[in-house]
Amino acid sequence: MDCVQTIRVKWRLGWPGSRMSNKESNHSVQQSGSDAAAGPRAWQINRMTPGKGPTLRYGVSLPSGATTSHMTRFVVFMNGRTEWIEKYAHIPSDLRLEDDIGFVTWDHRGQGASGGERAYIENYGQYTEDAHRITHKICKEKPYIVIGHSMGGLIALHAAMQGLIKPAAMVLSSPLLGLPERPVPKIVARPLSKILSQIPATKRLSSGAGAFTKSPFEGNALTSDHDRYELIKATPYPLGGVKFGWVNATFEAIDFVNQPKNLERFQIPTLVLTGSDERVVDPNGTQAWIQNAARHSKARIEFDVIHGARHELFSETPAFYHKAIDLVRQFID
Repeated sequence: MDCVQTIRVKWRLGWPGSRMSNKESNHSVQQSGSDAAAGPRAWQINRMTPGKGPTLRYGVSLPSGATTSHMTRFVVFMNGRTEWIEKYAHIPSDLRLEDDIGFVTWDHRGQGASGGERAYIENYGQYTEDAHRITHKICKEKPYIVIGHSMGGLIALHAAMQGLIKPAAMVLSSPLLGLPERPVPKIVARPLSKILSQIPATKRLSSGAGAFTKSPFEGNALTSDHDRYELIKATPYPLGGVKFGWVNATFEAIDFVNQPKNLERFQIPTLVLTGSDERVVDPNGTQAWIQNAARHSKARIEFDVIHGARHELFSETPAFYHKAIDLVRQFID
């Protein structure tokens, strides 16, 4: 049930520095492990104000007692809409990062414990400027790879095509490359959001889509793991539905990352992961982007489908989650 369909042949990245531990993960969600190449890690949570933007809350996972100056490489994790740092606190340990690799993530503006208007942006340039500033502050000139989940995947692509981030490789997990047809079909949502986003009185109105709810586990589109679903529902940072300005900005960002001239500049080796039971984002958008990238970009793209998995690949049942983690580890090894 957790078999994986690989569309392109895998390759080794060989990014600068030593390699990740090749020992198998014990799949723990704890903050430390016993692997000799991956000792206990600790989180440092801080805040920064990028330029004229809102204050951003960011976190760095490092080996206990280490500082960012001790690191030679980094993994930069860009999470999705409604998400927050602690939701992915288990990822650094499960990736079995070596002791010279730091792990960086943050709450996007307008969500989590970061500042900014909730569920609203003017354009994705605001997200990508934040990504640039945090990445530059922590990684400086050191090499890094990016993992982008859902909206974070779209932000990562947008930032890379703008030249604001320059990762050695990229992993896109359930990327937001197409808005769903529900609750409003795109043929209606696109022109409607464009019009309403240009009117001051309506661009900040909630569309109602994507609002935090405490729906029952049965039939949910996020994960087939009951315990993980309960943790998601217990978020300390519930977010309302997206506003029309955000919807329009997302349509524009998806168009941007599919433009041939932008794809021609995109040269980053990329792994795309999706579940076959994807209902949060439009999987057709992911397929379309991969096809466009194959036509216009020289980047090597690998596409893996985890059969039976839903949107939250890093909050799925152990079989699906372990498969996703193993694919990421193999890719960046």
